[in-house]
This record gives sequence, structure tokens and C-alpha cells, in this order.
Amino acid sequence: MKQANTAKASFTFKVADGEWSMSIGTGMTADGTGKDAFKEGSKKWVDEEVTGVKANEGNKATAENANKLLCMEIANLFPDIKTAYIVAHCEAGKCLYVAYTADSSDAITIPTLTQFQNGNAPWDTKTAGITSDGYTVGTAPALGLGTGEATTTA
Repeated sequence: MKQANTAKASFTFKVADGEWSMSIGTGMTADGTGKDAFKEGSKKWVDEEVTGVKANEGNKATAENANKLLCMEIANLFPDIKTAYIVAHCEAGKCLYVAYTADSSDAITIPTLTQFQNGNAPWDTKTAGITSDGYTVGTAPALGLGTGEATTTA
């Protein structure tokens, strides 16, 4: 995936009833900005959401683009997940920060990239891992209870 140390992107995965979707947040845009930081083989990165992916279904060789191929790979790695909202921040070919909840497949309030970099988030102001809207969110690395702006909806 990495072509350069400058490669940065965030990926959002939603899972509802075992059906995965994926969109690219920061890092790659419709005009191609950032795409050159990622290797492309026969599958190209596109600015569109992938939908309808189920674990261990479909042929990766016939995936239309790199987005779908990545979504298929992640779904196949976690076939038991039936409901989830996941945001992964990647840089230089490594996944640095992940926020995950099994409470919802819709966009929820999660820690910001800056909060990950600082190592803490205000959460619900009382309990680390509980968002201001009441969702339980696991993070890697773990984020302590801190101060500052509330977590944001991704």
C-alpha cells in the first residue's frame, strides 16, 4: 500500500448486518491529491464509497478498484463482525490509530486525529472510552481521559 513516507489517509468502515462499506476520509481526494503516495497495481484508488461487501464472498481478482479490494480484505479478516463503525488513520504504510465500536454502524462521535496524537480525549468527561453521546469506543492505542474539545463525529 505504501509508496512513500508521505502517504497518509483515513479509512472509515461501516458494518450493518454483516455487510461492509468503506470510504476514504483524509489523504486521497477526487482530484487525485494523495493518490500518488499509494502503490497501485492493476487496481486503482477511486473517490467513491464501496458498499455491499460480505466476508469471504466475491473474488478479489475481480474487484473493480483498490478501495473494494481493501474493503474485501478487511471484511475477510473479521468475518464475525456484524455491526461496527471503524475509523483507521494510516501513515507511511502503517495503521497508527483505530477507533472501533460495535454499538452502531452509523457515524458516531469518535476521538479526533489530534486527540490520538496527544494520547487522550475528553470522552464523556467521566469515563475513558465512553463518548459524549453514550457509545463505547475501543481505541488503539488506548486513549486516557483528558480535557479539551469533545470528540467529533467522523
